[in-house]
Amino acid sequence: MGIISRFFTGSGPSASSPSSLGHSVSDLRQKIYKLETANEKYRARLAERIEMNKTLKNVVDTQKSELNAMRINSRKDLTLERIDTFFTGTKLRLPEEAYQRFLAKCKDNATEDKIKVFREEMDKTQHRAFYEQLFSVEMDMAQGFDFTGLRPIVTFQRGKTDIAYAKSKCMSLDELKANHIQITIERFDEIIKKSFINPKRVNSVCEIGAAWGAATRYMLNRYAPEDYHVYEIDTGWAQWLKDNLGVDSKQCDGESLSETSDNSMDICVASSCLYFMPFVKQWNYLTEFARVLKPGGIAVFNVNLIENTTVRTLKGLLANYFPRRSFGYIPQHCVDTAFPEDKFEKLVKEPAKGFGYQVYRKR
Repeated sequence: MGIISRFFTGSGPSASSPSSLGHSVSDLRQKIYKLETANEKYRARLAERIEMNKTLKNVVDTQKSELNAMRINSRKDLTLERIDTFFTGTKLRLPEEAYQRFLAKCKDNATEDKIKVFREEMDKTQHRAFYEQLFSVEMDMAQGFDFTGLRPIVTFQRGKTDIAYAKSKCMSLDELKANHIQITIERFDEIIKKSFINPKRVNSVCEIGAAWGAATRYMLNRYAPEDYHVYEIDTGWAQWLKDNLGVDSKQCDGESLSETSDNSMDICVASSCLYFMPFVKQWNYLTEFARVLKPGGIAVFNVNLIENTTVRTLKGLLANYFPRRSFGYIPQHCVDTAFPEDKFEKLVKEPAKGFGYQVYRKR
């Protein structure tokens, strides 16, 4: 009876009291709450991590953009440095006649207000945009590569550099350039025949691209002219020639002899300089030679002729002058048009055999 009564009164091992059941539910709810809270924290951390990743991605993308911009700007800086090197070493003026024609075209196509603003902007920048186009080929040809230092270099307009180098070595420029001077003497002795011009009548000479004066020295020593005009765009050399050789250094526009009068020169000379220019400028300098020469005066110059160019030459230019791709070649018929046959006598019949030098005498 005792066992049966305990069984029916729920005092056995499988019986649960209301209070213990309530504790179990409460514990379960507490566990669920803790899990939900932990889940919310995890979601919050996950969302924070996602935002952090987005921020990091933006930073990485920004840094990539900045690096690319730096690379581009670095190339731009090198280009600007090249341009600055060219212009800080030159003193140039715009070709007056061509510039006036340009302004006339502007007046035909734009209002006076626009032209005024344009001219003010050009004056403010010292016509930089014009010069960059006018001398783009010359700037390109002024570039070389130093295979010792493995870096681009400027191989043109080196007046101040060469003068300083000679001074540092306690040498005169005649000593520094002795080999070039001797080559010039030998070539000019061979090319400029005594029959071409009477030395006693040579009172005036005009030279372009004189640089350190190899041809200048030759002309001064052989003819002793009273008047010597030099058009040299390198300000370092122009000043040195004026101070040391007594020449009259003229301001350049890069394509004409604007400060030299018609029929005023006995000899015009351009030695190893014309082929640093585009052929249209070469041609214009030659027509200027024709203009300023006196009757009986001679023009002495050398050029690279297209007619003398062979496949071997072209392949050599591609192989040996990388990355330069501008070369100052000119057709012989363009040279001949600068010195028309009825006004000039062609004194060198085969210029290819004379180091490319040609000589014309004004009738």
